[in-house]
Amino acid sequence: MKLRKYWFATIMVVIVIVLMQGNAAAYNMAQYFPLHQGDEWTYLSTLNNGAPVEIKSVVSGPELVNGVETMKIGVHYRVMDSEGLKTYRWDRPEFGQFYIYDPPELTFPAQFSLGDSYQQSYTNSIYSLDDGTLLDTGTVSETVTLEAVEDVSVPAGTFKDCLKVHYSITYQNSSGEYGELEDSNWFFRNVGGVKVESDILVRPPGGNGLEFDLSIELIEYTVHRRVCPATLALKGDSREHDLIILREFRDEVLSKTPAGQEIIELYYEWSPFILKAMEEDEQFTQEVKQLLDSFLIIIGEVE
Repeated sequence: MKLRKYWFATIMVVIVIVLMQGNAAAYNMAQYFPLHQGDEWTYLSTLNNGAPVEIKSVVSGPELVNGVETMKIGVHYRVMDSEGLKTYRWDRPEFGQFYIYDPPELTFPAQFSLGDSYQQSYTNSIYSLDDGTLLDTGTVSETVTLEAVEDVSVPAGTFKDCLKVHYSITYQNSSGEYGELEDSNWFFRNVGGVKVESDILVRPPGGNGLEFDLSIELIEYTVHRRVCPATLALKGDSREHDLIILREFRDEVLSKTPAGQEIIELYYEWSPFILKAMEEDEQFTQEVKQLLDSFLIIIGEVE
């Protein structure tokens, strides 16, 4: 029991340290791309100002790609690990093809600071969706930059402080096809991608270049929220006002700094263990309440 209490108390202490330190350098990018089984997003995709097409993306899996266990998110097969978000495969059913990246594309690193940029290159192998026949191969060069923190308004609502990640991509296939892509993606914490704007140039073998403008905007989403120990600890004690203070502190203070976002992630990572301990031991639940009361006092002093 002391060990369980230690972890909860440690989280609270670290939160206080974060308050004293201010901003940290890097964003924890795992918070900007949820990967819970069953999470789903619905988007409107518009190509060259044509009629919008509705697209649904659902997290499912796991799926093996070249022996690696990935999660399928819509048409992409991805993994979030200590290095960051990696894309191993991209299905293109409209063309009857799928792409395998070797090494996998690093969609963004685990820790990403505003203004940071990195370059990568990988092989793109193109296969038939029907029978897996290899159709073409190519090389891809890519520069990824965390450009800005911006507010974004889409049909799903207005999302404040989205991270704008820009992708500058060129590719050359063995068949002679050449392409360029300037792609801006906006990600919101605990929601994922909310908007994409792309300028695309494709030059087929022996042909003229074809230009495309693509816009994708979030309509609605379902991201599974994790249970909060504070809600359970203060439930039924007429403590709704205190819960509101804690939530506001989370959303208006901690979430505004990369270090604070790390603390939020740590808190929810340990929530299942804390909740289980609370269910098994009423004394521990009372100890959690006492810690929360102490923390509410600290919040009042900081404010």
